[in-house]
Amino acid sequence: MVANSEYSYGASGARGRAPSSDWHWIDYAAVLMDRIWIAVAVLVLAVGIGVYRTWKQTPMYRSSARIMVEENLPKLLNVEDVLMANARNLQYFNTHVLALNSRSMAEEAMVRIGLDRDPRFLPTNSPVSVRAASAMGFVRVNPVPQSRLIDVTVEHPDPDMAAAFANALAEQYIEVNLNRRSEVSTESFEWLRQQAEEYHAQIEKGYAAIHDYREKLNVVSLEENENAVVSKLKAISQDLLEADSQFMAVDAEWKEVQAALAAGRPLGEVECLARDAAVLAAYTALQRQQGEVQTLENRYKSKHPALTEAISLKNDLAAQYEAACQEAVKRLDSRRKMATEKVASLKEALDAQGKVAMELDRKLVKYKELKREVEADRQMYDVIAARMKEAKFVGEVKRSNIRLVDHAEPAARPFRPIWKKSILFSLLLGLFLGIGLSYASYFLDDRMKRVEDVEHTLGMPVLAVVPPVLLPMPADRSRVVEKSPFAPAAEAFRSLRASLALRQEWPGCRRLMVTSTTAAEGKSTVACNLAMVLAQSGQRTLLIDADMRRPVMRGMFGIAALRGLSDLLSGSGTIEEAVQETTVPGLSVMAAGPLPSNPSELLAAPVMRRLLEDLERRFDRIVMDCPPVFGVSDPISLLPSMHCVIFVLHHGKTGSRAAVRAMNKIREGGASFVGLVFNNVALKLSSGYYYYYQYHKYGEEKAGQRRGDANKA
Repeated sequence: MVANSEYSYGASGARGRAPSSDWHWIDYAAVLMDRIWIAVAVLVLAVGIGVYRTWKQTPMYRSSARIMVEENLPKLLNVEDVLMANARNLQYFNTHVLALNSRSMAEEAMVRIGLDRDPRFLPTNSPVSVRAASAMGFVRVNPVPQSRLIDVTVEHPDPDMAAAFANALAEQYIEVNLNRRSEVSTESFEWLRQQAEEYHAQIEKGYAAIHDYREKLNVVSLEENENAVVSKLKAISQDLLEADSQFMAVDAEWKEVQAALAAGRPLGEVECLARDAAVLAAYTALQRQQGEVQTLENRYKSKHPALTEAISLKNDLAAQYEAACQEAVKRLDSRRKMATEKVASLKEALDAQGKVAMELDRKLVKYKELKREVEADRQMYDVIAARMKEAKFVGEVKRSNIRLVDHAEPAARPFRPIWKKSILFSLLLGLFLGIGLSYASYFLDDRMKRVEDVEHTLGMPVLAVVPPVLLPMPADRSRVVEKSPFAPAAEAFRSLRASLALRQEWPGCRRLMVTSTTAAEGKSTVACNLAMVLAQSGQRTLLIDADMRRPVMRGMFGIAALRGLSDLLSGSGTIEEAVQETTVPGLSVMAAGPLPSNPSELLAAPVMRRLLEDLERRFDRIVMDCPPVFGVSDPISLLPSMHCVIFVLHHGKTGSRAAVRAMNKIREGGASFVGLVFNNVALKLSSGYYYYYQYHKYGEEKAGQRRGDANKA
C-alpha cells in the first residue's frame, strides 16, 4: 500500500462526518444548499406553528396597582416601639410580598368585590378556596428594585376585571394590615392589664412581709438604727486612727531616748528632750551663766569672790539642767503609757461596735431583699400602667404604614400575544433550527458526499469524480467513453487514466482490480470505461469479468455464449476461446463464463495465478471487474494475484464506516491501493465542479452540432 502524508486514514469514518480544517465558507454554503429543503421545511413549519399558537392564544390584559411600605410611622407614644416591627428589615419587607401573594389574600379580595360569584372571572362551580388558588395564577407581586414599593399585577382576559382584582388585592391587604395592628394593640392592652394586676398584688404582698419582719425584730426603722451604728463605728475608727498615730510618735521619741542612754550620750542632745520647755529654760539659764563666768575669768583672778560666786551659780544651774532632763524623760514615759492605754481602749470599743454593726447587717439582709423586691415591682407596675394608657390610645388611632400609591387602570390593549414578536421569534427559531438540522443531517450522515470527506476518511486520493451518465440505454451508460465521448462522464474516465499515469506505483500495476463496498455502486461501469480509455491510449488491455455470481460484461458488449473465466479455471477451454475482441481498438474482453458453485475457491486456486501470468505476457493491462467486498469473499481470494486495487465509491450511497471496513479487509489481504473513484456525483450540487460540468456540456453540444452538420452534408 502506498503511504501518503497528506491523508489521515480513518480519521472520521467511525462516527459520521466532521468538517476538516481545510473547509472554506463556500463548502459550508454548498452543504446548506444541498440540504436547503430541510431548512426551508423547518422554517415554514416553525412559522406556521408560531402563527397558529399566536392565533389560538387568548388575549391577556395586564393591570398593576402599586403600594408603598413606609419605613416608619410617626411615633406618638413609646408603646409603638413594642407594637411595630422593624420596617427597615429586608425580611419584614419580603414578608409583605409573600403575604400579598397568598391564597387567603386572593380569596378575601375576590369576596370583597364579588368576583367569587362572577363566572366571567372564574367558573363558579368550585369552592371559593379552589377558585382563589386558580386566581393566584393571574397575580404577579414584584418589589420595585431600590425602593419600598410593591407592584401588584393581575393578568386576565377582561381588562376591567384585571384592574378591579389588582385594586381589591392592594386595598384588602392594607385593610388587613390595619386590622392586624388594631388587634395587636388590643391584645397588648389586655396583656398589660393582666400584668399590672399581678404586680399590684405582688407589691401589697411585699409590704405585708416588710411589716411582719419589723414586728418580729421589734424595731420601728432599721434604716435609722443602721445610720446611728455606722456613724458611731466611723467615729471610733477615726479616734483609734488618731490615737494610734500619737502612740507611734511618742514611742519613736522614747526609743530615741533609750538609745541615747544606752550610748552614754547626754540627754540634752536628744532632740525630743531638747524641745521640752523646762529643759529649754534650764539650758538657756545655764548658757547665760557660763557666759558670765567666762567674762569674770577674763577680768578677775580665780580667787576673786565675784568669780567664785559666779562659778557656784553655774554649777547649780547645771544641776538644774540635768534634773530638768530627767523630769522630761519621766513625762515622755508617762505620755507613752497613756497613749498605749488609749489605743487599747479604742480597739475594744471598735470591736464591740463592729459586732453591733454585723448583727444589724444580718438583720438588714432580708429586710433589704424584701424592700428591693417591692421597689422593683413598684417600678414595673408604674411602667406597665403608663404603657396601658398608651396602648389604649394607639388602639383608638387607625394608622397603617402601608398605603396605596397608584390605582390599577384597565389596559387599553392586550400585552399578550404580540404578533410581531411571536412571528419574529418563530422566524429566528425556524431559521436557526433549520440551518442546524441541515448541518446536523449532513454531518451525522456518514454517506460519502464530498471528495474532501472521502480522502480525509479513507486516507486515499480520489483519482476521478465521475458524474451521472445521461444516456437512455443501460448498455450505452456502461460504455459512455465509446458511446458519448464528449460527455462529462467520459472525460472523467480519461481524467482517471491521467491520474493513474501520475501515480508512482502505476507502471507496476499490470493486474488491476476494480471493486467496491457493496453492490450497485458502479464498479462494473468504472471497470469497463477504464479499460476502454486504457485501450484508447494505445495499451493492449484485457477486461475480465471476475464477478462469477452476477456477471454483466456479456450484456455490456453483446458477447456470444462462448468460453469464459470459469471455463479456464476449471480446465475446459483455451484463452483464445475465452478472449473476445471488441469494437474498441486494443480492448479485449473475457466474460465470466458459466456460474460455478465455488467461485471463491476457483479465484484462490494456483491456476488463477498461472492464468494471469500467461495473460500478462499477451496484454499490457489486465482490468478485473470483481464482486463487492461485503457479501462474498471472492475479491479477498483474488487479492494475492493482483498488483493494485481501485476502490469505487457511490456518491450519496456508500457509507464511510462500511467503506473503512471494506478497505481494511483489502489491506489485510496484502494488496496495494492505487486510488479511489467517486462515482455518480451530481456535479451541479458540488461547488467545486459546476464550472467543469458547464464547460464539458458546452463541448458536447458543439460536437453534436458538428455531427448533425456532417450528416446533412
